[in-house]
Amino acid sequence: MPDAELKIAVVGNCQARPLAQYLGQLSSRVTVHSVAVVHLLKDADESVYTPEFEAADLILAQQVADGYPCGFVTTSALQARYGGKLRSWINLYYAGYNPELTYIRPSTGGALHGPLGDYHHRFIFEGWKSGQSVAECEQRCLDVALHGKRFADAAEAPWPELERREATADVKILDYLREHVLRSRLFHTMNHPTRQLLLELATRVLKLEGLAVDGVGPGAAEPLGQFRLPVNPFVRASQAPGFDGPDHYRGLAVQEEGGRIIGFKGPHEYALAALIEGFYRLYDQRAEVLKNARIR
Repeated sequence: MPDAELKIAVVGNCQARPLAQYLGQLSSRVTVHSVAVVHLLKDADESVYTPEFEAADLILAQQVADGYPCGFVTTSALQARYGGKLRSWINLYYAGYNPELTYIRPSTGGALHGPLGDYHHRFIFEGWKSGQSVAECEQRCLDVALHGKRFADAAEAPWPELERREATADVKILDYLREHVLRSRLFHTMNHPTRQLLLELATRVLKLEGLAVDGVGPGAAEPLGQFRLPVNPFVRASQAPGFDGPDHYRGLAVQEEGGRIIGFKGPHEYALAALIEGFYRLYDQRAEVLKNARIR
């Protein structure tokens, strides 16, 4: 490849922007001239991004399945239109650190937003539904044996699906993930990778394109670290006893008006008992719409 600037368009979820930033910082040959964040797009945006994709030397696209609401960013659509200049990568995802996390969708639709954004702790929600006190719920949340009964295969469960997806991806990363995932924290939450993993992915993209790493890279900031949690008690005890990580929860502060919760805006650090109290208040206030809520 000649020593010319490589213009890259990056397509993906929240991981796309920091990946694009790291590519530009790690190589003097790279210019990222477009970042398409798929969950912010609609089909009507295609006319905006088509010139950007056509002008790019390389389109680095996270895998997006057919049937996605925005059709022009699906992997098959990009492959059909741009062919040889497309490089795909998997959605960096690992639920093994915190299998207790879930989403709650009330009967009114949309994810319920709380102290951890869209994330909820299964045992906290179950504790509220069954009328447990905060102290009782806290004890359950810390019970290694109880977590072991529910999440015995948590650390290994994600691999088959990840391997299936990476089989068709151009940029490979699972070998690194397997080697390091229980040595150092590679995800803040299941779909928010740490700086370390994003840097490794960026480095592998450059290597795939025959480009040397000649930049200093980013500082220590964690671009996707808005929410941070302790590792699940059972996973830590059985899989990663020496694992470093936070012992508090980083989330969003409760916003109140007239004694009622009107929203969440952070950042805010929670001890477990305070987090349970915050969720209990939210669930009490939204009890009616939570009667037929979907949990996944």
